[in-house]
Amino acid sequence: MQVDESGPSFSLGLSQSSDSKASSSHTTRQQKGKMQAAKATEQKQKPTEAEHRLRRKLSIPKVYDIMQSINGKKTKKKIIEVLNEYGFGGMLHICNWTRIHTFFVDWIVNNFDKDNMCIRLTTTKVLELKEHDVHRVYELPMVGKKINTGVCSDEAIKRLRAELGLNEGFSQYVKLVELERVLKTTEKPTAWVKGAICYTIHNILCPTNHSDVSLHYAHILEDAVGVSSYNWCAHILDYMKEGLRSPGVANPLADFHFLLINYLDKMGKRSPFLTGKYKHPSLRDWDVKMANQDIQKVYDVMGLEHGLTAGVTQLNTTAKFWRNPRN
Repeated sequence: MQVDESGPSFSLGLSQSSDSKASSSHTTRQQKGKMQAAKATEQKQKPTEAEHRLRRKLSIPKVYDIMQSINGKKTKKKIIEVLNEYGFGGMLHICNWTRIHTFFVDWIVNNFDKDNMCIRLTTTKVLELKEHDVHRVYELPMVGKKINTGVCSDEAIKRLRAELGLNEGFSQYVKLVELERVLKTTEKPTAWVKGAICYTIHNILCPTNHSDVSLHYAHILEDAVGVSSYNWCAHILDYMKEGLRSPGVANPLADFHFLLINYLDKMGKRSPFLTGKYKHPSLRDWDVKMANQDIQKVYDVMGLEHGLTAGVTQLNTTAKFWRNPRN
């Protein structure tokens, strides 16, 4: 942004002529107008509060570190087995995202349609966000009962706290740093998995800006069969939609990890919609370097709203893939 900073021109005399005064006044008004216009433009370009939150909070590396910590556990094999039994084994393949292009953040914020749950590309084309999209990205359970954290009992929370080795009590929350300490030190497979699920929900799946991790999933985590009998994919979409509509709910796009991977899956040059190669979970395919390179290329060449035109066309005929998405 360039603003004309040249001042009014005065004569060397002690007083200005009427012409000089008029010229000076006119120039001053021009300057003032330019400065006001520049200020208005700058205000329009300032990121919104939501964009600030999006750029400031990035919890993907935290989940990556926790999942990688399994490699140092004596009970590694059993932990992986239990994590898969609970339906969260896909999180083992998460890539370590340390940065995301801010222009992509801006674009997602401006084009996310919360009412219709889609990323709007043009006036006629959208990237819908469906349960099978969540399943493709995370390979979480997609069928079963609706999750209702409001029915979690104090007793269930107390049992979970005891299993995690937390202090006695009925507190429905645990400090993030305290839960991280538990996950780094415990060798108990089931306890680790339950804690890791709460941690992952807090940071990525149903992210919040709070420092306390909710234990309201305690009743669902009672056993492996119970966890996998719930529709986690629907829960993630419901949380995102409700959070975007309710200012009081912590920002569900704090990481927007799902939106990012979903976009890359459908619009990137290595899109499974183009190649027919479906890998579950698809989050394993998008490391920070490759994804940022793809986003930058698409952005530079034709704009994020277009991506690969062939990919957009292919989206209109993807129903056949979902009958057997592994083929």
